[in-house]
Amino acid sequence: MVVDARGCGNRLNIQDSPVLRSPHTPEPDDLPHSSALRSSGTKPARHCDALNRVFAHMQGMQMKVLVRERVLTELDHVRLATLSRRGLRARLPNSPGIDALLDDARVVPSRRVASDIVTMYSQVLLRFADDGSKRKLTLCYPQDAEPQFGFVSVLSPIGLSLLGQPVGATVSWRSPDGSERTADVAAILYQPEASGDYTT
Repeated sequence: MVVDARGCGNRLNIQDSPVLRSPHTPEPDDLPHSSALRSSGTKPARHCDALNRVFAHMQGMQMKVLVRERVLTELDHVRLATLSRRGLRARLPNSPGIDALLDDARVVPSRRVASDIVTMYSQVLLRFADDGSKRKLTLCYPQDAEPQFGFVSVLSPIGLSLLGQPVGATVSWRSPDGSERTADVAAILYQPEASGDYTT
């Protein structure tokens, strides 16, 4: 789609990047029928000046894509990478890939992780989108998982969706029956690092 500001010396191609703008800034004499406008006492169309400002603004503007970044502690990252190399994730073939999380997450020292980030062995309070119900879950490694008591494996769909998320994030996962579930991280009730435990 091409937008042509007639008489303003600008062409904006919305499909292509970057935005192109003619280096020439039109003078009143450049406008179509400018002599007729002057003789009639009518000022040149103001929309041209407005379009010029819009084009100039868009030319200098950089598009910023906001992506929610996951945050992992160095210790959690190392341990999860070890699980990945051992192939333990193959026990849960329907869970999201852990490798993508390890590759894309921002890794920070355990002592520097924010207290509102879900780390390993954090206890979180989830608020489910479908009915507004709340549930406490503790994120753990597979060997400690006891779903009936609220201890969920980090390699499960819900566990992997939670790791590295901040309070206020909305997470989605596919439950064992195949349905899509969505919940908000309402609160972190316990985080080891916030309590001074940097080795759990």
